[in-house]
Amino acid sequence: MTVGLRLDEAVWGLLHQALELYRDDPRATGHLRHQLARLEQPLHVALAGPWRAGKSTLLNAMMGEEVAPVVGADGSGVLTWYEDGPQPRATAYSANHPPQELAMVKSATGMRVDLVGWRAGELRDIVVRWPTRALRQVTFLDTPAITGPAEHGRSPVMDRVLREADAVLYLTRDGRGTDLRVLESGRDSMVGQAAPINTIMVLSRSDETGGGKIDALLTARQLARRQQRDPRVNALSVTVVACSGLIGLAGRVLSESDFAALAQLATVPRPHLEGYLLSADRFLRSELPVPLDAEVRAGLLDRLGLFGVRLA
Repeated sequence: MTVGLRLDEAVWGLLHQALELYRDDPRATGHLRHQLARLEQPLHVALAGPWRAGKSTLLNAMMGEEVAPVVGADGSGVLTWYEDGPQPRATAYSANHPPQELAMVKSATGMRVDLVGWRAGELRDIVVRWPTRALRQVTFLDTPAITGPAEHGRSPVMDRVLREADAVLYLTRDGRGTDLRVLESGRDSMVGQAAPINTIMVLSRSDETGGGKIDALLTARQLARRQQRDPRVNALSVTVVACSGLIGLAGRVLSESDFAALAQLATVPRPHLEGYLLSADRFLRSELPVPLDAEVRAGLLDRLGLFGVRLA
């Protein structure tokens, strides 16, 4: 390899050499041309994990807008691709129907896709095109909740993720139990054995560590480092990181009114305020030293969580 040659340039050259070598094999050349086309596309990053792991929240934080999640007719998740586009639009793909444009409905928390009329399990993919800088170099794949390996020992969702994603963010509360078994089952598959390790384990509810104390994120970071030293985890992921998708999202979309409410709270000396931040119920129902009505307080809790309010 030429010194200084970029990896993508080297791969591009290698694929063209292979095309010349296998020019008489239609099957091989078709596969090689597909790989060449993929080199020109944005990086495919999948967010996977169990129910309530915070996939959609983290996805919205990375996009900087509240777009996800898209849910099916029965409330279940649908494999959803988020791509860059000149204007918001969504397209449904199924095994039995041609691609169909979906109505997108504006809500208080962003855009929602109208899936009325689609039966449970009928949709295979939804592609959401959204005009944002965050999607110019990357395409995000939001996956249905992973409940654990199926009877044959593998997770169908993870099998597909490993086939289609260049990198995987696997979100988990603690990186143990079922989550480890899911990652191990993915590596045991034929696709998993052939692919390099491209998974980052994300401790995604870090703001809840240790009961949501003010040092929760520092504690979660220490736990992530400890997890990475576990040989079982190290064999399945590139690294382990801790984050709070909720805090990350709030940092991207915090409104002027949210900031003003937090600024009011910040005028109260911390020792006088701590008693009101012991629980969400106390923060909502107590008479605070500053005039914040219940609706504003509920909005702060919804945006930041109790830990986020404490941190802010």
